[in-house]
Amino acid sequence: MRKHQVTGEIMVKATAHPFVKLIIAFSILGGVFFAALNFSSSAVDAADTDLMTSFPVNGAPTNLVVESNGRTWFTLPTQNAIGSLVVTSTLDYAFHSYTAPTANGEPYDLIYDDARGAIWFTLYGSNKIGKLDIATKQIEEFAIPTADSMPTGITLDGDGNVWFSQKAGNKLGKFDPATEAFSEYQYVNEGGQPVDVQPEDVIYQPNGCGGYGSGGACIWSTSPGSNRVYFLLLDTLVFDSIPTFVLNVGEVPEPWHGTLDPSGQLWVTTKEGNRMGRYAPGTLSYWRWYRVPTPSSGLTGIAANSVNGFYQFWFTESDSGKVGQMLFRPSNLTMLRMAELSLPDAAAASQPYGIGVDGAGDVWIADSGNQRIVKWSAPYISARYLPLIRR
Repeated sequence: MRKHQVTGEIMVKATAHPFVKLIIAFSILGGVFFAALNFSSSAVDAADTDLMTSFPVNGAPTNLVVESNGRTWFTLPTQNAIGSLVVTSTLDYAFHSYTAPTANGEPYDLIYDDARGAIWFTLYGSNKIGKLDIATKQIEEFAIPTADSMPTGITLDGDGNVWFSQKAGNKLGKFDPATEAFSEYQYVNEGGQPVDVQPEDVIYQPNGCGGYGSGGACIWSTSPGSNRVYFLLLDTLVFDSIPTFVLNVGEVPEPWHGTLDPSGQLWVTTKEGNRMGRYAPGTLSYWRWYRVPTPSSGLTGIAANSVNGFYQFWFTESDSGKVGQMLFRPSNLTMLRMAELSLPDAAAASQPYGIGVDGAGDVWIADSGNQRIVKWSAPYISARYLPLIRR
């Protein structure tokens, strides 16, 4: 274990920027209506520029987590650091960077630990788990037992244990902060044989995995390498998996990132499949899929919240430079709105990846292509750009 003290702060100014392209999709009475709208910056009035604000940071942010309203944390792999952004107003913010002790560590994913006041993160390059103490700004690193495992996704369970996926190790790892002990679980198929999972993201579900097992908790793992999602039942420590199959289309898209909706059900993005899917146990295909309009968009990051009884999902498209929103009625999962927006300015270079939403409803986006964090605020889409529907 190594400890590292980092000091220093960068204070900068930011101004709001207009977005210039908008693609909107509506689901109306079961049918889907698409409208593609393009605007020059001169067509966006002053009020509209407040919807997105760019905050430059020193590095290329990748994955992102929200600590509280206006405060986000993100990984900076090429800078070997963890970054934080504290926004105090539309114009003023503070950016901080904390370098990992081991060179070429490549911090990849991260999770906020409210109980310990810490940020946990995976170090893809140095094969370690890191912990940043928010109060002291000290970083501790813990070496993973499996050599060259390439840790990727990370999450916390209800007992405060840290879980992480190992892309090269093909294992699910667990770290107990109290004892600093590791446990590792080899991904296996139904016959108990090791499989090449190449896991990406991990998600903790506290109340059972879609009706499987005893109803206890589990850890989900997205597996782009096998076009499945795996889950480990924590009461039995037994793996099971579900294919990400699209019925009537024949596609088996690669699941990338995942999140739980407000009811506790799993949703995933498919980077190559251009779809977002909800796990639907008891159905023939196991999934209910929703396609985004832009082809080959590179659907990656995902976040969810609830507002006025409706579910909102936020997603990033790393290959198209866009972000999007889906709005659902929870009772029957009818899609009420889908919107895609290009990020403000320099859209051609944009590469949004991580995304999160805070308690105030502000959406935060890590744009590694333009080395910035983008804040996307309500109402998210100007009503003046929405198509008028007459019945």
